[in-house]
Amino acid sequence: MSQGASKLLHLPSAKRKAKPARRAHRPDYWLLFVMLALMAFGIIMSVVVGVRRAAYLNNAGWAGFDDGFFFLWDQLRAVVMGLAGFFLALKLPVKNFWLRFAFYLLIAVLVLNLILAIAAMSSGGASGPLVHCSRGACRWLRLGGMTIQPAELLKLGLVMFFAMFFAKRREQGDANDLKTMVWVAAITGLSLILVVVAQRDLGSGLTIASIVLIMWLLAGLKIRYVTILAAAGIALIVLMSVVTPFRMRRLNTYFETFRNPVSVLDNHSDDAWQLRQAMIAIGSGGILGVGAGNAVQATSYLPEPLSDSVFASIGEVFGLAGGMVVLVLYGLLAWRLFIIHNRLEDDSDRLIVIGAFAWLVGQALINIMALTALLPLTGVNLPFISSGGTSMLAGAIILGVVFQLSKYTRREL
Repeated sequence: MSQGASKLLHLPSAKRKAKPARRAHRPDYWLLFVMLALMAFGIIMSVVVGVRRAAYLNNAGWAGFDDGFFFLWDQLRAVVMGLAGFFLALKLPVKNFWLRFAFYLLIAVLVLNLILAIAAMSSGGASGPLVHCSRGACRWLRLGGMTIQPAELLKLGLVMFFAMFFAKRREQGDANDLKTMVWVAAITGLSLILVVVAQRDLGSGLTIASIVLIMWLLAGLKIRYVTILAAAGIALIVLMSVVTPFRMRRLNTYFETFRNPVSVLDNHSDDAWQLRQAMIAIGSGGILGVGAGNAVQATSYLPEPLSDSVFASIGEVFGLAGGMVVLVLYGLLAWRLFIIHNRLEDDSDRLIVIGAFAWLVGQALINIMALTALLPLTGVNLPFISSGGTSMLAGAIILGVVFQLSKYTRREL
């Protein structure tokens, strides 16, 4: 990279005099506990729902589901990938690796998303040699014998880049200047175009917007600018919905359901199908759930019962009690991230933690609120529980970085 570009981006320099090393103490093992507990929940769901789901799909003529433990093996592979990413993140120094190469990481993941967009356009929105599409959305890139979801890696790249970028702008008192706004608008705008427009992934788009806005707010963005950006974001969402018929239909379904919750049970349109099945699943679970092996909605009717709709599956199998356990785990994650953030001294470290908070906790809230009709339905997974290797890997990496930072708080956690 040119010297001018490095100066403009304020990339960390290897020549800069390093600060005295902080003495490490015991890390926050609550983070590891919460991650493992959520991963365990996903594995349990891949058994209690996945076995019957695989049998249903196999009987319906879908190829590749003759092994009843198909979803279990898939989830175990994702968990192994996530744990490998978590422990790898512990070994790579935050300052000399994650922040130093944050710009290159961001460029790499943007290129992956761009390749996916081009491949999807070339294939006409259908699965092809380089792209996998499902339910009208092309969100997976084929690499060799596996598929990855570039939007999940983009979240990781954005957190690392903006932690470095905002820390430097804050240090120079430039968090609200025109140069900062241009860079933020350009990078965030490109990311949203690649994710929301090209991949039709509004859920990930909302997560990305939340990550950038919350990190920028911590870096010193003035409240009046937050208000302007929030208003612009809402206007953009409305515009995207108006010009995209399927999103407009989903919004209409949401507003009708919000006005009269029972109406969704009588709405048999395709756009209300997932929400209707989710509401039936959660309602059927009652307080303690229907029990393992007795789920009907998650097995036969609920779309994506182990990925986007897994919270509804939990509600059916384990009832309100199971749903509350999940909420408590995410609440515990939010609490520990908040504590770590408050006890770190370096701006870039604190920005990484708040970025992880906005990403993992924010995405969990979007998923749960969408499936309970508190937000318009949008496809986004439940961190560490939903199936999906790329999501598991990226989430575990960012949590591994935070776990590493938790060893260097002002006092032991």
